[in-house]
Amino acid sequence: MTTKLKSADGELFTVPNNLLQKSETLASMLNLCSNGSPDDTDDTVTLDKIHSKYLKIIVPWLQSGSIRSDDLELNDLYHLLVHANYLNIPNMLDQLCKLLVDKIAKRKKLHKIEFELITEPRCFYDKCKSSGGGDLKVCAKCSIAKYCCKDCQSEDWADHKRICKQISTLTKTMNKEGAHLSKELWGEPGNTFEEEAGHFWGIHETRPYCRARYGVAEAILELADEKKQSFIYERALAHNMELLRLIHGDNMGIRYEVPSVFLKLNRDEDCYNFLKWWGTIDPHGRYDWGDPPESKEGDWLYLTDQDLLENPLKFIDMMELQVLAAFLWIRMRIVSRYRLMEAVEKQIKSAVLSEDKELRCLLHILPSLEKIVLGKYQSKSSLKIQEDIMKQLLEAIEMCNKTFLPALINPEPLLSCQPPSAYSRGSSSEAYIAVKQNLGMFSSISVAKDVIKDYCGDNTDYDVKMDSFDRFAFRANP
Repeated sequence: MTTKLKSADGELFTVPNNLLQKSETLASMLNLCSNGSPDDTDDTVTLDKIHSKYLKIIVPWLQSGSIRSDDLELNDLYHLLVHANYLNIPNMLDQLCKLLVDKIAKRKKLHKIEFELITEPRCFYDKCKSSGGGDLKVCAKCSIAKYCCKDCQSEDWADHKRICKQISTLTKTMNKEGAHLSKELWGEPGNTFEEEAGHFWGIHETRPYCRARYGVAEAILELADEKKQSFIYERALAHNMELLRLIHGDNMGIRYEVPSVFLKLNRDEDCYNFLKWWGTIDPHGRYDWGDPPESKEGDWLYLTDQDLLENPLKFIDMMELQVLAAFLWIRMRIVSRYRLMEAVEKQIKSAVLSEDKELRCLLHILPSLEKIVLGKYQSKSSLKIQEDIMKQLLEAIEMCNKTFLPALINPEPLLSCQPPSAYSRGSSSEAYIAVKQNLGMFSSISVAKDVIKDYCGDNTDYDVKMDSFDRFAFRANP
């Protein structure tokens, strides 16, 4: 059976009755219209509040569940939201709210907040013409790269072979050392991974394994930064998190590299929980992180459910550049969301004031829009508070290293230098390592460039002289 929907301007749209059940209002109208009669005659429901222009979008949505947003202006979205609300179509209302937020975000240059990841399986060959997915084959050497066919793998080999050989060689070393450690330690039978988890760096025999696994993680992370596929970042992160479990004191400095991986995976809460644990576990700076807990590979050993909206400078004394940078990116994302919500609210209120009373119900949709933009942090802080915290983090970073912020705006002079093998705090060598690690995050947040330019001013010149090392130098790699 079908029903005819009659628009305010008299145009008729024939819709199968089963599709009308997606709208509680239309389903009720249909019941009233048919009076419960089981006959097969078409009913007509008059929608005197909806113009045919909008029914031409609503009716296809009832059939497909999706909307083509390319040609929709903001005013169209406003009226569609009003109609979806009137017709009581929850799923359509959610889609339209997200489309409205996206459109306003692009207008206000707030559309880039999260790191742009490829989450669906995709052939590694950049010129592959397939749409992705399907039955992808994994490279037998590195066990990471994936291809849709042998031809793509052959074409990509020239680009892939260096990192492929690096990963496979380091993986073989790691597995060889690991096999030995799983059978004996100091000539006695036993499984070092079970008996000495947390104490690995204090046992010299484990260090070749730790260094090899660290090398595997670094090589995989290089590949992840090239391909932007989420599963590669997850693989690199898993290696580093396991090393932190095995080396409870983090003698290799892995805690400074992990936050950027969390952020590239858009796991802000995990990043914050991780950073806060390291920032509070040793308040007196004695390198005493307590006894390692009993654990197995994959266990989360850090804090949970911490408040991202709090000021991290209240609980961290360690002015480490990489730590402060990670806190800054988290804060910029929060500020971006609050600015976006402010823009959405202003846009909605302006539309309501400029139009007749038909758009007034948009004010009732604001909580739904706030939930989309701010998520669980809606109504828990303010834009001014978050911007103040962001400014304090910028000041802390400048105090920590004067080169880092201007080098994000103007990286070429710094990155054209020879990569440092070690660095001291506050130096251009430290800034080099931090800029290389953070440029991806910097470019992934729309407001980042303007925020840092406003803070630094017009002068983005800086000293590029690298360290002449003394006893306070840190190695760039363990």
